[in-house]
Amino acid sequence: RTVSLNPATPRDLFLPADLLELHTISDDIGPIDPAIIRRWPSSPDQPASILQRADGAPFRFSLNPIYAVQVSGIWGSHDRWTAAWRDSLDTVRDTTLSASATIVTLADSQAHDSDGLQPRFQIGQLLRLQNEYLRITAIDPTAHRLSVLRAVAGTAAADHPRGTVIETYSPTSYIRHATLTFADLITHAGDILELETPPLLKRLRRVTV
Repeated sequence: RTVSLNPATPRDLFLPADLLELHTISDDIGPIDPAIIRRWPSSPDQPASILQRADGAPFRFSLNPIYAVQVSGIWGSHDRWTAAWRDSLDTVRDTTLSASATIVTLADSQAHDSDGLQPRFQIGQLLRLQNEYLRITAIDPTAHRLSVLRAVAGTAAADHPRGTVIETYSPTSYIRHATLTFADLITHAGDILELETPPLLKRLRRVTV
């Protein structure tokens, strides 16, 4: 993302969206070491809304402060980002999972993960293999294979060697709570909600997609 500077506060960069992880940052003069960037809020579990240079120097622009800073990283919101990814207890079983492959071979698609959840993989789940994100579109429980979309959420497809750890994404607690509450409501029959559920789901799908 390109971010504009406020010349009145040149040490503070106000971000246009929540930032979970900072990868690279540069201004009009050149790259800036991410190690000297202070984030606010400071907790690694909370998304940052402001970046500040800890060395006291300002962010710089040559002619125009508009879009003078380039920031790359993981943009999004989570209440416990440091615990957002859990070990599936499974790894890539292919000799090498090429960047173009859409089938991932596993040891056991139906076993439990590191949190005791079973099965460890579900359709629609977001996976992380090293720095790449993948989305599960189908599961073959007999052959223990996943059909996946590659390079989702702005990541880049890459080769992954045999033994690469497969991590699964754990949504925020309030998303999990809302989902369970909604699922509980639509399973109750005999009231107006039973009649309203289909159009309600259609409206929800339009919003989330």
